[in-house]
Amino acid sequence: AYFNMAKYNKAIIEYKKALKIDSNLPLVYNNIGSAFHKMRMFGEAITEYRKGLELIPDSHQILNNLGISLITIKEYEEALKVLKKAILINPTSSKTRNILGVAYLSLKRYDDAINEFNEEIKITPQGFRPHKHLGTVYYELGKYNEAISALKKAVSIDSRNGDTRAFLGYLYDLVGDGGNAVLHLRQAIYFLGKDKKFNAKEKADQMLTRVIGKYGFIERDLPKISQ
Repeated sequence: AYFNMAKYNKAIIEYKKALKIDSNLPLVYNNIGSAFHKMRMFGEAITEYRKGLELIPDSHQILNNLGISLITIKEYEEALKVLKKAILINPTSSKTRNILGVAYLSLKRYDDAINEFNEEIKITPQGFRPHKHLGTVYYELGKYNEAISALKKAVSIDSRNGDTRAFLGYLYDLVGDGGNAVLHLRQAIYFLGKDKKFNAKEKADQMLTRVIGKYGFIERDLPKISQ
């Protein structure tokens, strides 16, 4: 109950009481690790996940969580070892495919990242995350048109995602498509404001002002946005 109420310190205290009664509870170690992760105490989270894995080495859930914490502290190679074990246990886990793809992307192993995100799409064709991440991969590779295609698919799944709209606007500007750049930046500003992401909204505002000036648009030229 404490965990669901975001009272992570109290949750940890209660979990540790349970372990005093019975220390052979791998999922309790997992829960303690998850509480530490929520508190951004990643070293402590990793320690607890490893304790759980000592008791149940083939726990897909704990391996996933350990992989996420390792990625968070930029231990990408170690995360790969853990996540490869997880994917052997459950090859159809879209979550594990996604985390693996992020690890590969972080290591700039782009072909491997593309493969994992495409495998995730096979599992969940209407998943937002893999299309967004593919957009990032193609952007880093300098393949801007491929990045735009991936992100267009992402926003067709979640049209209200302001961050992705802003990224799309930026990419359209890179390929010289001012109209679509303005369209997506204006949509980004609207949705980022709705989501109270004010720093991101300010950056999108600044980008929009620059793009309008770059292409010489006047108000009547600007595309209307759908909300």
